[in-house]
Amino acid sequence: MVGEKTLFILGSSLIAFFLATAGSSAFNSGDVQRIKNLKRCPNCDLVNAFMPSEDLSEADLKNTNMAGANLHFSILNKANLTNADLTGANLSSTSLGDAKLSGATLIGADLSNAKLSEADLTNADLTNANMTSAWLTEANLSYANLSGARMNGANLSGANLSGARMNDARFIGANLTNAKLTGARLDDAKWIDGMICKEGSIGECKK
Repeated sequence: MVGEKTLFILGSSLIAFFLATAGSSAFNSGDVQRIKNLKRCPNCDLVNAFMPSEDLSEADLKNTNMAGANLHFSILNKANLTNADLTGANLSSTSLGDAKLSGATLIGADLSNAKLSEADLTNADLTNANMTSAWLTEANLSYANLSGARMNGANLSGANLSGARMNDARFIGANLTNAKLTGARLDDAKWIDGMICKEGSIGECKK
């Protein structure tokens, strides 16, 4: 009997824990409706929000917590996402042309096939982000953290990568025509030809 009572208490405690965790990580449904209706929701709670294929062009989402949100195929052209938290967000095939993402946190975010032409990503944290085949022409990535990011097949022509950290990043097949790499760290990055950049690769890939 003692064993059964202990198991019951343990089971009840686990259920309570998971319910509390689920409640704390759920998005605010009112905030989701607000952004859909008004396209304005700075500092809002959109954690794990499900908003694929939404037209959020020019939306004001600065400082918003959108960690884990699903924005697959959405349109966020010219949206203000300054300092937004998009950790682990699904932004695959999303249109973010000319969007403001300076200081945004995009750690582990899925940006595969995303369109980020002329987007402002200065000081953004893109550690381990998936940017495979992303379109980043003329994007500003100066001083961004791209450590471990996957940029295979990405179009970075004319992009500003000055001072960016790109240690362990992957660039196989990427287009870096006229990209600015002044002061960029490329230690151990896998370059467009598949070669590994040597330690001390700053501004260029030393093989």
